[in-house]
Amino acid sequence: MKVKAIKFRKNGFMTQPFAFGSEDGADKFDAKQRYRSCLQNYLIDTGDEVILVDTGLPQGTPEESPDENTSIYTGEDIKPYMEALADLGYKPGTKFADLPTDWHCPRCRQPMSKFNPA
Repeated sequence: MKVKAIKFRKNGFMTQPFAFGSEDGADKFDAKQRYRSCLQNYLIDTGDEVILVDTGLPQGTPEESPDENTSIYTGEDIKPYMEALADLGYKPGTKFADLPTDWHCPRCRQPMSKFNPA
């Protein structure tokens, strides 16, 4: 099985209360502390089928204009989703098992070999 990140937005963030779910109340967290964040869209190739895991951000969603009160920002557009998908080598009929295995986690940068197969 292969997993590929579909990158179409960059430079997003979330505040500490949002990241930790404000379980103990938002006042228990530092709202000025921001963490890098991005949309988590992936393509999973099982060898028999290709599964697209999507965040549900509708196509054409405009970029936000974050300010000091923004708790989550999805980032700025890099390219349309379908172009980002094509950058991974996907064309109808392509099996991802035939593509290079140089995938790295977009968050921690570890190679695919460090993850357990599902």
